[in-house]
Amino acid sequence: MKLQLNESGLRNIRELSKQYKDAWIYGHIDLDGVTSSLIMKYYLAQYGIRTTNWIPTQYGAQEYAVAKCPEGTLAVLVDFSHGKTQFKIHTDHHSSQIQYPGQSKQFRHSKSNADTISSVISSSDIMSPEDIRVINMVDSAGYAEEGIDVKDIKNYVYNYKKDSSNKENQLKFGMVVNKLLLAYKNQPNYLKTIVLESKPSLLSMYNVMMNMINSGIKAGDKSWKSPETLQKNAEWYRQSQKENIIKNGSVEKIKDLHRGQNTVIGNCIVQVGGGQMNKKGSYDRYTAIELHPESQYFIMIWDTIGMMQVSKNNWNLNDKSKEIDLGQVVLKDIFETKYKPLLDKPKYNISLLSIKKLYESNINKENELEALGFDLNELKALLQEDFDLSDKQQKWLDKIMSYKPSQLTPNEKDSDKQKEYKFKCVKFLNTIKLPLSEIVLKTSGGHPGITNLNGFGFLQEQKRNNYKISNGINPYSTEEVPKKDNDKPFDKSKYESTSLKILKSIAEDVVKYLNGQKITESVEDIDDDIKIGDKFLWKGKSANPSGTIVTCTETRKYLSFSSYEPKIAYVLESDDGLKLILFMSDIKRFIDTGYLKPISSNIKTGGEEYDYFY
Repeated sequence: MKLQLNESGLRNIRELSKQYKDAWIYGHIDLDGVTSSLIMKYYLAQYGIRTTNWIPTQYGAQEYAVAKCPEGTLAVLVDFSHGKTQFKIHTDHHSSQIQYPGQSKQFRHSKSNADTISSVISSSDIMSPEDIRVINMVDSAGYAEEGIDVKDIKNYVYNYKKDSSNKENQLKFGMVVNKLLLAYKNQPNYLKTIVLESKPSLLSMYNVMMNMINSGIKAGDKSWKSPETLQKNAEWYRQSQKENIIKNGSVEKIKDLHRGQNTVIGNCIVQVGGGQMNKKGSYDRYTAIELHPESQYFIMIWDTIGMMQVSKNNWNLNDKSKEIDLGQVVLKDIFETKYKPLLDKPKYNISLLSIKKLYESNINKENELEALGFDLNELKALLQEDFDLSDKQQKWLDKIMSYKPSQLTPNEKDSDKQKEYKFKCVKFLNTIKLPLSEIVLKTSGGHPGITNLNGFGFLQEQKRNNYKISNGINPYSTEEVPKKDNDKPFDKSKYESTSLKILKSIAEDVVKYLNGQKITESVEDIDDDIKIGDKFLWKGKSANPSGTIVTCTETRKYLSFSSYEPKIAYVLESDDGLKLILFMSDIKRFIDTGYLKPISSNIKTGGEEYDYFY
């Protein structure tokens, strides 16, 4: 939704100023989020509202681990599209927002939220036009238009040049402020101190940051590094990524890329993971573009979190690439058209247990009482999903979704009855599922110049939860499934998750599309599970027919509390029409125990032929 509001001020701000004297501001952890918070602090001060706390937030698990605002304090959200019921003021500049009625809102699609607050909400500019120009450039990645070279983005040390214009010096100084802000964004209270102690200017922010950095170094805290050291670390990262270049890239080689490796295929850079990022300030997303300036697009696959980002190299665009809308290409033309049918299969469904558990993974014993949490209201706001449940099931669901992680985690003091109840709760949450494709579409963001494909990390979470539950272990427990004597050693270096395989396949199609090549209309099942088309021989009571898996379907295993657990069943059909239905767990068990043995490869279908002795 795009809403253009031209008048100054926020609705009901004068009424709010009569109700609240203190405010907590929640902001995104980047330059726009911090400066938006800083500007909002000064805007609120004009109405007698003092900002007493700043809370950093990020999409995903961190947004549900943030502390709830105390009663009697004004909760304000800036530069963040996912609204919450507690916020009385919400401003954002993205293309769509999660909104709640009764809030004072300002949604204006612009280059930065700081610009909106400073020049639209406020009756007079709070931050200078020169500083806003820097923030707009950074948040919209409009560096090339402003004449900023890719190397300038990575500077931690500011060098004033007398022969440069004031505009050029101001922009390059802004690059340094941005890099120093990002380098320590995860340092406790770093961003909070910038918001609470700075005046609304990049120079003031720089002085506050340098005071913290110098004080930390002077105190002997090794987590703080000087700008000069950060600059060396950035160069070290550039060199390590240069060594990770795979030459003579091709679409076929994408599936063989390991973490940190990057290659150029036509006009696209493809990289898997960030590589060596252990040194403070080393990683920068523009390093790949600096190494491959001839490219026009950059495809980054973050394998550890199940996300892919596709962006333009704005320093090297032609008329055709300028017109390309990456949001349309990645989300609509490729994912929704080709991959949604695959990920709509029941085997890729994601349970409410996996969603809740992953989104609350940043909540611990120390912050649990204050944390916002991920309940049923948050689920419905984020995914716009409802469920066809009986009144009893709905009541049960409301209750369990409101639990904090500790209320679902077994501990030594629990009685057997309490442990059984907690296990019953998580099993129930694991029976209610959503198609992965819907989660991806509703949590991903598409824009013409950059787009994110999110949500694939739920696949591995679902597999971990299924594995533990099937072995009688509560997924919230730290207890591991005991290893069997015949378990083969697990080599992590050779393991690729299902989510990474799918993302690599999508990357192949994105590369083909952006290079003007034709992509196939359908995709083979990426997962290692049994596939339709696999052939079997099994021994019946009176015959030994051969058969083929013709379909998979969802059946129901009824549970004690009037609900059911979806189970994927594979239908084997013999040449004479005899059918055998097996669950995946059965098939895998028979393979492990030798009842089911592969006998030859079926090249035409991509499946396997098996002997089935049972």
